[in-house]
Amino acid sequence: MLFVKRVKVLLVIAVIALNIFGASGNAHASEKVSAQYYEIVLLAQLIYFEARDQPMNGQLEVARVVIVRVKDKRWPNTLEGVILQGEEKLNRCQFSYLCDGKEKIVTNEDAWTRAQFVASIAYSKYMQSEADAGCVHSYRATYATNIGYFKELKRKRQIGDHIFYCDKAK
Repeated sequence: MLFVKRVKVLLVIAVIALNIFGASGNAHASEKVSAQYYEIVLLAQLIYFEARDQPMNGQLEVARVVIVRVKDKRWPNTLEGVILQGEEKLNRCQFSYLCDGKEKIVTNEDAWTRAQFVASIAYSKYMQSEADAGCVHSYRATYATNIGYFKELKRKRQIGDHIFYCDKAK
């Protein structure tokens, strides 16, 4: 059953990629699909390690934070750049799972499948469209203790264990 779920998620990703880039079969389109798949997997990893125990709308909001940053000139302009920013420095990452010193192993296959599905939806909804992804560019867990940076931001909403923020001007 788990294998069937994984195949369905990969099919959803493939259909989204074909809809975005077309099925022309040329090498350039193939490279675009491969790059898109890589970005979706990166986004799925972020969702899995940062928010796998959160409701699906909370996972989508975590993905949206990354995409808002990609579209904002203050951050790198790729998903990879935003997600991996600062990963080489212990406890200085943009996303804590990358520099918390813990091994990155998927232990919950259902949560991984859902993270891939949510990443595919977020990617197609916000990255590949002109749709406004909104202003929410930061979040923290409710139990986080180092929250000085967040005092400068406007709290927008809480979903599950995450609180989401925008610039005060928005």
